[in-house]
Amino acid sequence: MDDNKGRSGMTVAQMRDWLRDWVITTTGLTPEEVTPERPMEEFGLSSRDIVILSGELESLLDVRLDATIAYEYPTIDKLAVRLIEGDVDNPDDSAYDALQTGEEAARSRRLRDEKLTDMDIAVVGMAARYPGARNIGEMWDLLVSGRAGTGDLPEGRWSEFDGDADIAAEIAECDTRGGYLDDVVGFDNEFFGLSPLEVENMDPQQRILLELTWEALENAHLPASELRGEAVGVFMGATTNDYAMLMAADPSAAHPYAMTGTSPSILSNRISYAFDFRGPSITMDTACSSSLVSIHQAVRALRDGDADAAVAGGVNLLVSPHATLSFGRLGVFSKTGAIHAFSDDASGMIRAEGAGVVVLKRLEDAEADGDDVLAVIKGTAVTSDGRSNGLTAPNPDAQVDVLRRAYADAGIRPQDADYIEAHGTGTILGDPIEASALGTVLGRGRDAANPTLLGSAKTNFGHTEAAAGVAGVIKVVLAMRNDVLPPSLHYAGPNPYIDFEGGRLEVVEDPREWPEYSGRKVAGVSGFGFGGTNAHIVLTSPPAAPPQEEATAPIDAAAAREAGMPALLPVSGLLPSRRRMAAEDLASWLEANPKVDLGDVARTLASRSRGRSKAVVPATDVASAIEGMRRVAEGKSGPGIVSADAPLAQGPVWIFSGFGSQHRLMGKELLALSPVFAETMAKCDEIIVDSVGWSLLELIADDERTYDLEAAQIGITAIQVAQTDMMRALGAEPAAVVGMSMGEIAAAYAAGGLTLEETMRIACARSHLMGEGESMLAEDEQGGMAMVELSVDELDELLAAHPEFAGVEPAVYAAPTMTTVGGPKPAIAALVEHLTGEGKMARPLAVKGAGHTSALDPLLGELWSECSDVEPTPLSVPLFSSVDRGVTYQPGDVVHDADYFVRCTRHSVWFADAVSRACAAGYSTFVEFAPNPVALMPTMATAFAAGLPDAQLVHLAKRKEPAGESLAAACATLYAHGHDIDLSALAGPGAYADLPGMRWRHQRFWTSARPMSGGRGKLPGSRTTLPGGDVAYAGDAAIAPSIHAIIDAAIADAVPGATILAVEEAGALPASGELTTIVSRHPGGAVISVYTVDGDATELLAKAGVASVPAGSGAGAATGSSADSAAGAPAGTVGAESTAAGAPA
Repeated sequence: MDDNKGRSGMTVAQMRDWLRDWVITTTGLTPEEVTPERPMEEFGLSSRDIVILSGELESLLDVRLDATIAYEYPTIDKLAVRLIEGDVDNPDDSAYDALQTGEEAARSRRLRDEKLTDMDIAVVGMAARYPGARNIGEMWDLLVSGRAGTGDLPEGRWSEFDGDADIAAEIAECDTRGGYLDDVVGFDNEFFGLSPLEVENMDPQQRILLELTWEALENAHLPASELRGEAVGVFMGATTNDYAMLMAADPSAAHPYAMTGTSPSILSNRISYAFDFRGPSITMDTACSSSLVSIHQAVRALRDGDADAAVAGGVNLLVSPHATLSFGRLGVFSKTGAIHAFSDDASGMIRAEGAGVVVLKRLEDAEADGDDVLAVIKGTAVTSDGRSNGLTAPNPDAQVDVLRRAYADAGIRPQDADYIEAHGTGTILGDPIEASALGTVLGRGRDAANPTLLGSAKTNFGHTEAAAGVAGVIKVVLAMRNDVLPPSLHYAGPNPYIDFEGGRLEVVEDPREWPEYSGRKVAGVSGFGFGGTNAHIVLTSPPAAPPQEEATAPIDAAAAREAGMPALLPVSGLLPSRRRMAAEDLASWLEANPKVDLGDVARTLASRSRGRSKAVVPATDVASAIEGMRRVAEGKSGPGIVSADAPLAQGPVWIFSGFGSQHRLMGKELLALSPVFAETMAKCDEIIVDSVGWSLLELIADDERTYDLEAAQIGITAIQVAQTDMMRALGAEPAAVVGMSMGEIAAAYAAGGLTLEETMRIACARSHLMGEGESMLAEDEQGGMAMVELSVDELDELLAAHPEFAGVEPAVYAAPTMTTVGGPKPAIAALVEHLTGEGKMARPLAVKGAGHTSALDPLLGELWSECSDVEPTPLSVPLFSSVDRGVTYQPGDVVHDADYFVRCTRHSVWFADAVSRACAAGYSTFVEFAPNPVALMPTMATAFAAGLPDAQLVHLAKRKEPAGESLAAACATLYAHGHDIDLSALAGPGAYADLPGMRWRHQRFWTSARPMSGGRGKLPGSRTTLPGGDVAYAGDAAIAPSIHAIIDAAIADAVPGATILAVEEAGALPASGELTTIVSRHPGGAVISVYTVDGDATELLAKAGVASVPAGSGAGAATGSSADSAAGAPAGTVGAESTAAGAPA
């Protein structure tokens, strides 16, 4: 209760600093790299380090700690709070709450009791990358315009195998046309806090899913930061593991990171880890149906209550040629390099890359949360072919079965389906079997005029295998949103083996309006794995949004616009450079969209995750928004712009000032601006009328009336209480509170110590007594106060040395050298004259009476009587008391009884002491709740004296300043400095703008692994990576046609794409014997030396100097990939930045 410190005498802030220094010392990282919110394991600490840390903490704190405490509280922030504020002596106290809250328990009972199999699932967000489409906006444009994203194998793809003449020849002979992504080597490791070494050893499929998960959540307007620790499930489909195969072929190049980097399970687990999702995390491999099965499992998890939200999808990258070559040997590839689904000229499929992610929630939750529901999943089903005509042969009966099950699960007649996004691979056997099953289930009883419409996104992208099903789902959702069915490409007429007429089937050849046979859009998506796992998902257009219960809004958007309240436009990033980049992108977008509704822009930006570095631009029109964003992009300040490079460690202290903040128009504008403020003021007014017989609201409305002492004090408290409710409705919360004089009453309400009714009754009783006693207090011998430039000790010494100041008493210790005194007017006047003569600041105050002095003693008995029936409640946040010097009351303490408010009225106000203790505890943001700021000046002086010259001082309202501007500026400051504030609540309900999404800073990362190509039987020979990074090959001279062939093979394997500068031959190639080739790499190229080996003797045959070409044609490179900063830089070297658009549709 006394000092807000742990047993060691340390505050949370001091413990945080100690832990941060310990990590820096132990790991050798820079202070900038060690941020308190990241898991400590990410700093490279081993389990041994964690045990050592536990021991050192035991010595530091003199307590017994569990050795695993740093795993239970994995960040510096969490561990510091636990050590100082938690019960560290109790080893059984878990980091996780064992008991559910009442709300959670009720939800669990509901999920158990309801018939969950009927529960609809909402699609609320999507993200995609497919050939020719970097995001869902580009994907829809490609689909609806009838274009294909397929083409030739990108230059440099599979160059790791150039050293194997047989494989290189087979690649050259194979038809490798397909669908390829522009960039499979690039990744934004900085954004996800991953080292280059770890990323180099990470499957690029993991990388792309991390980025798409972020984009999908952004598209869903669900800040990833707000989902941390929540029951969010991750279900991802993948079937290729090419990167692992590539690395396994050259174990010398692999790092232990590759164990997690190439494990299929980690595809989902890494997402859960990176975003701190606590729901199920499962990777599915059912081949080409993987992503649909993943969505099916996500739906089941949501229905079963295992997850409250889910991200689901799939990924498919072709970074090794082996599967393509195997399919080529089987002769399954299309003769035209395109897929002709259900067409007369269908001849096979083509392979493709892609990835897609959808965000799912229970429909009732999505509607309750106000989410933008894109489509509804009504039903899903998964079956197996069982023992069909072969392991990879489809089973017509099983396909019929999965369709019937899916529509039964959806509760929809199959005949009501308008459209089927088919598996449609364009194969001779597969298409007719699929069409037959569709005709059997969907065609029976269907009106011939309403055929089931068919299409396949594989005609646009190729067969993306594990990512094919989710591509179909995203295509269907986009088509529903745009009310257009895109064409299925390469259709030359009906496949003769398909009974289109009998099955009531028709391929969509041209874009057409969605028919809505049943009065709503209904579609199915099919996916079949080549091992026999079949999946089908049934989707419908979303229902009309149900009427929501009218909740009192924090801000009336219409009133805010009318009053000229600026829209707040936040941008943020991990680093200041990313914040500037986001501002630049937004400014450019606004210039291209000058007619956009600024409220929609504010609402969209407010729904995004907050980066560490933030800026907020207030704008009243698009022009001012552009100007402000340009300033942020250039690193400049501007009117109203608030920016911060990193969040402050501690939350804000709410300060409730005392008498003196009143003015004639106080509260009037806020009553019109904030319905929550008005609602609380109405509640307060009822109590005021009941207690003192007059209405505060009538007084505020009447511009002719003035405030007397009683009305002013009651009005200040009511406004502070209403401001408290308003800010809480905007998502703000205090980390601690301070009251100043009568401000202690509203501070008690904010801290949870009093109910609203008791707060106002105490305020009315105290103010009424003060008003009645005003004439007595104002008599000449009793009625003066002054502000003087004296510290506590200086005032004591001065009064003791000067009898002529007898009767002067300290009233408010406002700041370290700023004190308010009260007493007889002659003595006060003499003191002011004396101090002025000594050159010190001293001025009398225009008040009646001498508050917080012995002049109030006659009133105290009646005040205690009026407050004696108060029933205080335990505090919910710390209270730095200005009543009891040196005391900080903690959560759980019961403080606010009648005695406390008697002391509050009579004793000196230790405001500077309270603020000093808050500063010492690490708080540096102070928000004043009052009609006009009167406490911020002394707060600033106290913070400066405490060594906090940059403390943030925030006012919620100010005389002669529009209420909307004051409130907007306060919210902007809180947001920029990382404090709780919900800017979406400030923006109010409405539409979202189609803003640009995350711009990724891609760097090139790729493994240096090279397949050994059969050992010494092939050039340049079996490969060994030496400790210094050089590469050695042991080869056979008998198979080498020339020295130049050996050098060429070494270049292809170790420095692909390099150019020979010069070759110096020192000897002739022998007809037989052992050869050793050494590649010594250096910045810009390499030196290649070829030796003969005879026992222990070696002889140099040749030496070649080679220069690297710019990256983009090397290992794993693809057209459009980003380049390394230095030619020939090893894979994984951080190089020049490139960008990948991530704009939501």
